[in-house]
Amino acid sequence: MSRWLHFVINALSTILLGSSNYCMQVLSSPTRNELVRAHNKKIWLHIGVPNTRNLWHIGKDRAVLWILLFCSSVPLHLIFNSVVFANIQANDYAVLPVTPGFLNGGQYNISGLLDLDEASLKGLNSSAIEIRGKFQKLLAQGGRTANLSTAECLDSYDNQYISRYGDVLLVQEEVIWRNNAIWAPTWRFENGTKHASYYNWTDIRTVNQTTYPLLWPKPPPNKYDAFPFISRPDEYPSSGWLCPSRSTTDCDTSSRVEIPDRDTWSPYGSPVQHCVVELVEEQCKLQFSTKIAIAVVVANAVKAACIITMLLRNKSHYLVTLGDAIACFLESPDPETRGRCLHGKALMVKEWTWMTTHGLTDPKSITVEPEIYAPQRLRWAKAASKRRWWMTYLTYAAALIFACVAIPRALAGMPTSPSALWAVGFGELHGNNLLALSTTTMGSIFVANVPQALLSYLYVGFNALYTCMLVAREWARYYAARKPLRVTSPLGKQRSTYWLQLPYRYALPLTVMSGLLHWLVSQSLFMVSVTILDNGGGERAPDRTVSTCGYSPVAIILTTAVGSVLVLGGLVLAARRYPAQMPLASSCSAAISAACHPPEEDVSASMLPVQWGVVKGKEGGSAGVEHISFTSFEVSPPLVGRMYA
Repeated sequence: MSRWLHFVINALSTILLGSSNYCMQVLSSPTRNELVRAHNKKIWLHIGVPNTRNLWHIGKDRAVLWILLFCSSVPLHLIFNSVVFANIQANDYAVLPVTPGFLNGGQYNISGLLDLDEASLKGLNSSAIEIRGKFQKLLAQGGRTANLSTAECLDSYDNQYISRYGDVLLVQEEVIWRNNAIWAPTWRFENGTKHASYYNWTDIRTVNQTTYPLLWPKPPPNKYDAFPFISRPDEYPSSGWLCPSRSTTDCDTSSRVEIPDRDTWSPYGSPVQHCVVELVEEQCKLQFSTKIAIAVVVANAVKAACIITMLLRNKSHYLVTLGDAIACFLESPDPETRGRCLHGKALMVKEWTWMTTHGLTDPKSITVEPEIYAPQRLRWAKAASKRRWWMTYLTYAAALIFACVAIPRALAGMPTSPSALWAVGFGELHGNNLLALSTTTMGSIFVANVPQALLSYLYVGFNALYTCMLVAREWARYYAARKPLRVTSPLGKQRSTYWLQLPYRYALPLTVMSGLLHWLVSQSLFMVSVTILDNGGGERAPDRTVSTCGYSPVAIILTTAVGSVLVLGGLVLAARRYPAQMPLASSCSAAISAACHPPEEDVSASMLPVQWGVVKGKEGGSAGVEHISFTSFEVSPPLVGRMYA
């Protein structure tokens, strides 16, 4: 149930993320007046791609709406997945090795337990009789206990959190711990023994009397490290008692050295015949966080208000798409870029940066020489800035490194066969897949959802990379054939658009993969609330609640694999090459403007199908220097080695 609820939650969050990204791109699109002001200062703006650069040069009201949309997305990525979370039950339990005679009312044999003082012996005997009395009551009630085989018993208690079973009696052939070496002072705390305080483990590396001097003169505290072993899963590992060689340290039950044969398992130095276990009714439930839901509703309300405000505004004068910008500059050519018909983004940025550095703002203050047409087949990667590539792929690299570290740790203690590992499932709890972390509810929510925020950033980053490359592809296609302009508000023979700059065949797979990744991440690391039931003599009752996070190794592996497919897809596209005809303008408004100086007679160019090529007329210069532009007139292809202006 939780899995499918999170599927719906992540589908909704993906739609919200895509909608916000769309609206933020529209809001950051400049108007012609804003472009004129920026170009007069030799500042270029982005056209048709997600960006933050434009925010400093557009209207303050739109910038505020953009910021509100961004801020309203943050809580969705950090808490939305935790609006529904699992609450599982875990039981405190006692482990007591006994002989068959003790089950039938005999005395608990403590004669072989050396090096225990009289008070400890009396306490142990009293605890054993108390536990036996509890089991006798359970047996009298019927259906409250069960006998497990040796292997079944080991498998059932081989988890940090146990929900189905409670106290356990290990029925063994002989009295346990008769070996004096076990209790000798030199072995009381072996190397690697861990001192526990709510999972803040401290290894006792050096065994000497200066290490924890208050503990050294005493035997291991029989409540935690000897027997009866009392499991408190929220405070320290529950598995120490499972290994014959130790009682105070964590136990790797998959080790053949510790447990060569699970059917002849011998904790406390004696083979187990069978186990008598307390059956506990399992109580697992889904919880709904009202506080988180309210925060999500408020964030969505802010987002909805921003979107409605944007829709009510007149967007016809926003230059949202590449076609909008071309149409705008064809209708009213920009004098700031006249005579630079072969300037791509790189040349325009270089020239304007130099002019700004030297305090030159008048385009007539420098002489623009005709350029030689020497086309290059550039890779798609050139359409986006190096900074955009580095930020996106370094973020992915950090996520990949984290996954490579997390996967081996997540697989520790898990089944080794692929089929058994797959059976562990997605987003499911098995006791051994919880983080050794006890924190507040908000702390668990933050830990579980940080990967979601990172993934949202990666979606926006890859969306922007793909968009930059495809803007340049649309630009390059105007060389090959005459095409109508794709604009947001079509006039004449202009073409309407149902997408901004990312075509559906790219946008839909990217969105689906983003939604799939968000869902996989929600199943990889998820918030869990654990209610601990006490092991009192009567009916078990909730004693305390712990907030932590669970993890799924299979989901982590699949998340890494699917994310890598998305990343490799970007690299495959980046390796492609554009046709070697047009200068690469990318999303640079100045470079787009430089290519839009049609003949003066071509007054309707913006509303007709246009093509990029060599035109003749008053815009064409003199002394044999021709001009290149977008135009609705007939054009000829530029010749390599010839000069144009």
